[in-house]
Amino acid sequence: PAHSILWIGTPGCYGTYGIAQLLAGTAQPSGHLTDTYAVNTAKAPAVVNFGAYPFANASEIDTTPNNALRSNWYLVENESIYIGYKYYETRYYDAMLEQGNASQAAHGESFDGGDVWQYDSEVSYPFGYGLEGSTFEEKILDLSIDWTGETDSTATVRVTNTGDTAAKHVVQLYVSVPYTDADRAAGIEKSAIQLMGYAKTGEASETDFTQSVLLQPGETEEVTIHFNAKDMMSYDAALEHDGVTGGYRLAAGSYYFATGNGAHEAVNAVLMAQYPDRFTDLTASGDCRKETLDQEVQKTESNGTLIQNQLEQADLNSWQTNVTVKQLSRSDWAATWPQEITDLTATGEMIPLLRNVDVNESIIRDEYDGPAKFAYHERNGIVAADLVGLDYDDPMYEQAIDQLSLQDLIDVYIARSNVLSAISLPKVNGADSPSGINSRFGAYTAGSIFEIDETDPAYGYETNVYTGENIVAATFSHLLPQEEGRLIGNDSLWTGVHTWNAPGVNIHRTQYNGRNEEYYSEDAVLNGTMAANLIRGAQSKGLVVFMKHYALNDQETNRDGVAVFISEQAARENDLRGFEIAIRNVEVSGIMTSFNRVGCTHTAASTGLCNGILRGEWGYQGRLISDSVKSAQYFQPTECLLTTHDLMLGATANGKAWNYTEEALASDALVQNGLREAFHKYLYVMVNSNLLNGITAETSVANALPWWQLVLYGGMAA
Repeated sequence: PAHSILWIGTPGCYGTYGIAQLLAGTAQPSGHLTDTYAVNTAKAPAVVNFGAYPFANASEIDTTPNNALRSNWYLVENESIYIGYKYYETRYYDAMLEQGNASQAAHGESFDGGDVWQYDSEVSYPFGYGLEGSTFEEKILDLSIDWTGETDSTATVRVTNTGDTAAKHVVQLYVSVPYTDADRAAGIEKSAIQLMGYAKTGEASETDFTQSVLLQPGETEEVTIHFNAKDMMSYDAALEHDGVTGGYRLAAGSYYFATGNGAHEAVNAVLMAQYPDRFTDLTASGDCRKETLDQEVQKTESNGTLIQNQLEQADLNSWQTNVTVKQLSRSDWAATWPQEITDLTATGEMIPLLRNVDVNESIIRDEYDGPAKFAYHERNGIVAADLVGLDYDDPMYEQAIDQLSLQDLIDVYIARSNVLSAISLPKVNGADSPSGINSRFGAYTAGSIFEIDETDPAYGYETNVYTGENIVAATFSHLLPQEEGRLIGNDSLWTGVHTWNAPGVNIHRTQYNGRNEEYYSEDAVLNGTMAANLIRGAQSKGLVVFMKHYALNDQETNRDGVAVFISEQAARENDLRGFEIAIRNVEVSGIMTSFNRVGCTHTAASTGLCNGILRGEWGYQGRLISDSVKSAQYFQPTECLLTTHDLMLGATANGKAWNYTEEALASDALVQNGLREAFHKYLYVMVNSNLLNGITAETSVANALPWWQLVLYGGMAA
């Protein structure tokens, strides 16, 4: 049998050097798995509903050629919060305590289809597991907890190298929260263990990726882990407060904080601490410490906004269809195991939304009380460089917008990027790829301070060469993703790229997600923390990032329009939490919404996702763009304006189809007001980015397009 296995994922163009170093013994491993490696991944509860599910009456919903409405498919996520280790380790915990029928595989969900569920037969390698270059001992010295989540909490852990080799060590901090009878009665689900934060030895002394401070044999180091109590709160969709419903709870009781080599060892540490006389044969390399919360904490307000249910439309049961969805519950694994939903019929109330009819637009138009007319083509003498460093609400922004034409605002919104000579704003260049900027040195730098001569050996160097995101996450490092971001930000300077559609922050719902290499892991805390560090590094070079895909992009099959039905608790605690953590930890410059629907509504048109949660509860202030427009009948520009988008990616050719022309919108005050506010966000972010490197108030900026491109754009606007 093999003594060890080297998992390499997608190592990029240079990661193979590291593989060679590990095999040669000139470097020591310190990575840990970002997903649970199950014996049979097809037996996970999330896989029960995964794939292509057309509505039974799909042909009645969309009669357009080529499914232009993108309304044929749905996906029911009835596994609740139990994806990845939150499923396997929670079921293991319950099986060990002989509760919730955890050992009964009543639906053939064991690895071989048998009727008994046993953890050791189900999991090959748990989340967070990894072989390091030495052996280590951990001791939790201190926990300082702000149970309200208003400020960060900290844990201090002493690490001792008990082996013979100098090496690095990852400390993973988990928590086991109380699962009460009240939770069972209310249908609130809780994982038996969940990651709260992590730290790596040596990083406190390192300043960049070239340094690697190893812990010597026999030496100790105290590491500090930062975490936030909000990330262990459970969302209760039935919590009533302040005239609304929905909020977060932390139940009173005992909280067990544990460390160890992955989630499974952490669970074992908890079991041993809770039942020391019962589980004498378990092993765990980490430590466990109990903390007591005497009184329940409720979080019902954030950023001056009442927390409340925003995703009720995603609850399939709210539509009273021909099927009733039962969410998986650890209160009884056997009785609540997910059922495949294969024959869903959209109701009469669902069909207008699936046809992309905005039922709220007429109400919003009736309630609009903004300006009726706006100034254009003014000569206020303001250039983009004048705005650098000003507050968002500075009146000079409004004066600058007044200098533009309505067509200028339309062009920017539908991604027809040109120089805006009226305010001397250069053309914005964007690129994709979470594996680095999909461009090359010198691509857009001619005439700039970063121009590269074509004879330079670096000219044409490809920059989408980095490792997959799950490899980055496997470092369990704070420094390395930040350094990756810094390097990618530096690449943006020499490619002339100003906006980057990355990182991907969605969760690995299953092992079959088509883009798992573009997303970090199956855990929201790891996802959000990795993203925050990378974004911090990239933005240090002035690069505008678009963290994506917000939200619930859980499969590639029919992702352009698939209607995702999910409980609000599962959505908030899994996929959304990663985005929330990133926004909490760094001032994110941009976010991209996803192709799919939340419930029956396109995510880009969801006021709950965009206005209620993102802008409201989380207080997000940056840019918001759509994913690339594939169908002008699915992506609706006015809906996206109302959900605070400032750009419809890839929509250059759709202005005429949408009737988004200067003539058509000349008397539409609602849309004009939306376009102006959209451009305000766009302008604020871009003038404070690397777009204006080398640009001063005296710089003259003009278009330099070939004649054929000018003719093409003129035809599109016609």
